[in-house]
Amino acid sequence: MQEGFEIYWFRSSEKARRDWNEREDKVAAAMDQLRMLADPERKNRPESENAVRRKVDLILSNVEDWIKVDITLKEVEKFQQLKHGRSSSKTTRCRTVHKVPAIHYARDKNAISQSAAMDGSFPLVTNTSLECSAALRAYKYQHKLEKRHALLKSGLAVAPIFLKKNQCIEALMFAYFLAQLVSALIERQMRNVMRERGIPQIQILPEERPSATPATEQMARVFSPCTRRLLFTENGELLQTFPLPLTPLQKQILSLLSISPRLYD
Repeated sequence: MQEGFEIYWFRSSEKARRDWNEREDKVAAAMDQLRMLADPERKNRPESENAVRRKVDLILSNVEDWIKVDITLKEVEKFQQLKHGRSSSKTTRCRTVHKVPAIHYARDKNAISQSAAMDGSFPLVTNTSLECSAALRAYKYQHKLEKRHALLKSGLAVAPIFLKKNQCIEALMFAYFLAQLVSALIERQMRNVMRERGIPQIQILPEERPSATPATEQMARVFSPCTRRLLFTENGELLQTFPLPLTPLQKQILSLLSISPRLYD
């Protein structure tokens, strides 16, 4: 590219199928609307040519390349008697001619064939030195990074930030990045051990519902009720600690994370 970036072209059979179905759905929907608009018996049908063209342009807003539409003016005769009363063979009538727009439409097979030739093709631009297949793998992994960064706004609640200096904002975001990294490591540890021990799922969701991929936020929620009572002397010396007993689920999570329950004693 002019900016010096590499551009790769790929073709996906799955995307080709989706592109074809999406185009066919749009064309079919537009053809149905045109059929209703061209119906002479339709109520509230636009009478002027300009009004019809505006309706047609609106219908073809996304499919103008795939449907050919021709609007012609058709002369329609009307006879109206000049005087009121019962009509007879001697009644005088006035002939008027109205030009009514008629719509002729059809699928543009050549244009559809040309578009179908590009179905499934998409470009990928990168400023890295990755070769073609590696760039595609990195692109497919991107949605996982986006999902991980979603933790910043949900569980970590990074916004709003009440800081002015860029250095302070960068330092805060670095701390959030470390929290994000720790969260990812906790989840990886939990899921790897579950897989090693053959545990398909644990009852970690609300209402004791099972989860095969427990998240750090769910683990933190399980341990949120953990409390302890401290007994001090009159001089402020700690005399004894009374921790709240751990539940079986909490003990299971600590075991999977290789954390000793004594830390909660």
